[in-house]
Order: sequence, then C-alpha cells, then structure tokens
Amino acid sequence: MNMIYSAWEWIRASGMTAYLLLFIANVAGMMFKGNISSKKGRPILLMVHQTAGWLALLLSAFHAMTLLFDHYVPYTITELLIPFTAANEPLASAAGTLAFYIVVLLFFSSDVMKEIGRKWWRAIHFLALPAYVLALIHGVLIGSDSGTIWVIVFYAMTFAIVVVLFFVRLVTTRS
Repeated sequence: MNMIYSAWEWIRASGMTAYLLLFIANVAGMMFKGNISSKKGRPILLMVHQTAGWLALLLSAFHAMTLLFDHYVPYTITELLIPFTAANEPLASAAGTLAFYIVVLLFFSSDVMKEIGRKWWRAIHFLALPAYVLALIHGVLIGSDSGTIWVIVFYAMTFAIVVVLFFVRLVTTRS
C-alpha cells in the first residue's frame, strides 16, 4: 500500500511534535536545574533536555518549510520569517515565528557560552519558558486540531506540568 501524506498532514504532525519536544526540553531543563532530580538522573535529564531541544528546533523548521507547500493556506517566505506579516492569523503566526527565533537564540548562545560568559548565557536561557509559552499560544490559536478534545487536554496537561515545575523550581532554588 502506497501512502502519500498531504502538506497539511505534515504541517500538523510536525507542529504538534515540535511542541511536544519543546515541552520535554523545558521540563527536563527545569528538572535538571532545580533540585527536583537525583544526582544519578541529572546526566540523563541533560541529554533529554539537549536532544529534545534540538529535535524541536529541527521539526519547527520543517513545520515552517512545509507551510510553503500548503495549497489551502499558503505562506510566503516573508510571512514565515517576519513576525506579524502573515495574511492568515498574523498574531498566532507571529507567536510561532518568535518562539522559533528564541529557540535559535538559545542554541546559538549555548554554542558561544564561553565567549559571552555563563551570566549572559543563563540570562538568555531564561527565554526558554517564554519560547514554550509562545509555541503553546501559536498552537492553541492557529492549530487546526486545537478544538478537538484530545488536543485541548494535551495542551492543558502540558501547560499545567510546566506551571507546577516552574513553581517547584522557584521554591527549591530559593530554599
């Protein structure tokens, strides 16, 4: 049986998967940095954090590129690269573009951490959470499956986990 998927299916699959991977990267990062994990689990969390982040970045780029081939709601390169210029849902599209740029900045800053110093790298790395929130906003507002119960539950549960971990990390970091 020969199966060929439409651009729309690739857009949906890559977007949802990129969001899930960005969620995993954020959760692993918060657990790694906070006093939430055991010392034995920290190397695994770091590997999960970095791998999920890279895969989220790659799938986000693929997600954006497949939008160029969508015949139903086509995007131009300008609309993909410059926030707020999209004809379709400019705010929701901008949230996705900005989230992508922040993730690119996170990886670039990690590559030049020795040059910019740990203090600047850490300050930039605090943008990981806003990148996740922007990706969530993008998915909720523009995702074609956002009205389905499974996606609503998926977004609600992942967001709830991030919020809980954020507050746990605040408490454990200060104590």
